[in-house]
Amino acid sequence: YPDKLFLIVVDAVNQFHEGMKAWDMWWLPRKEATSNLRFMISTLNHENGTFENAQDACPDAVLTPVLQMSKSDLQGMISATLARFNKKLTTYDDSLLGNQME
Repeated sequence: YPDKLFLIVVDAVNQFHEGMKAWDMWWLPRKEATSNLRFMISTLNHENGTFENAQDACPDAVLTPVLQMSKSDLQGMISATLARFNKKLTTYDDSLLGNQME
């Protein structure tokens, strides 16, 4: 699907199990990744080195500080990211987004 944009959202990376070495961010795509793939991750600034490792892995990434995220904050952030690519969530997807926060 080269004409489709894929956005993968990974929340709380700092809470991943250390055995997978996910904190090293080896799993984030580098510049040679396909142009229709984007990742959005969340992590605490100073836990397990995840924030610094993410910056090292993707130095051109857009950093958006989030102090305390609510369901509407999450919906707004994802909608804004999708809008940059002229995309939007369906009404059904939007209603499901963030339900795990309740």
